[in-house]
This record gives sequence, structure tokens and C-alpha cells, in this order.
Amino acid sequence: MSPIYADMHNEDYQDFGTTKITGKIVRAVTQNFQKSDDYLTLKENYQRVFGKEGIQRYLDDTETLLSNLITDQFGNSKVNFSFEFPEVNSLLKQGQINVTENNSTTSLAEKGNGLQGALALALIQVYADMNAKDDNSPYFIDEPEIYLHPLAQDKLLNSFKKLASEGNQIFITTHLPYIIRHFSRMSTPI
Repeated sequence: MSPIYADMHNEDYQDFGTTKITGKIVRAVTQNFQKSDDYLTLKENYQRVFGKEGIQRYLDDTETLLSNLITDQFGNSKVNFSFEFPEVNSLLKQGQINVTENNSTTSLAEKGNGLQGALALALIQVYADMNAKDDNSPYFIDEPEIYLHPLAQDKLLNSFKKLASEGNQIFITTHLPYIIRHFSRMSTPI
């Protein structure tokens, strides 16, 4: 199930977490990269930089000091700082979405609600395309027309038609008569 709410905020679709739509898309598309030589080289370099040859040597004295203080207070103990290579999900979660318009790139957070809403719906389309064969999930969309001008509303309705024609169920709540009239004329039930 993939709900899209009219009051979604930038952080809702900028979240690359494993249960969020953006995170699901990024993980699915990058699975092969995790087996690539580039990724394995990154992992090796990370371990070198954060291991005994790198940052760890700067922490040896601090580890010894902490170990001695804890041993004095609680008995024989040894403290070690560890910087394990992060899991891919942790690395991917650090991502963000930027948008380039007129040769100027800015964070999606700095864009208007119309563009942010359009991106949220585009993410749903991409996700549906990726999973069309595997999972015909229902999509719940609350007031998708908010912040969209009439031409963008037409494009949105065409996107809904495409999703519905691929076997997806789409549930829409709206106050806009145009959208209701449009779907009452459609031959494909939603």
C-alpha cells in the first residue's frame, strides 16, 4: 500500500529509509552496484582510513586512558573505538533530492509545493512501474490536485490512467469536480 497525502512535506519524500518509497526505489535500482568493484574498493578504503592505519592510530592514547580509568573504577576493562563499514541502507539513507532548473541546482526543500507534489506522484509512478509485474498494490492519494495548475492536473490524470491500466487500484479523495468528471468518463475503472 502506498499512501500519498495532500499535506506531505519535503522530508516525507526526501526520506531514503527502507520503508519509504524513495528508499525502496534507490535500493532496488542500486542492488547491482553493491556487488561492483567500485563498491568493494570503497569498502576497503573505508576500512583502511578508519582502521589501524588511519583514524584508529589517533585514538589509541584515548582508548588507553579510558581503559585505565574504567579499570580503576570497575575492574579490568578495555575500551576500543570501532568504526565498522556502514550497511548500505545507512549509506543510502544519507541521500537527498536536488532539482536543477535554469542551470541552478537546489534542494527539493527549497522548491514550491507544486513541484514537491509532482515529485511525490512521479515517485509513485516509478515505483509502480518497477513493481508492475510483481505487486499490484493499491494507491491511496489524498487531494492530488493541490498546488497544480490545470495543465499539470491533466498530466496527473493521464498518469493515473496509466497506473490503472497496469492493474493498479487507485483511490483518490478530491474536492475538484474536474477530477471527478474525468474519472466518471473513463472506461478503465479505478
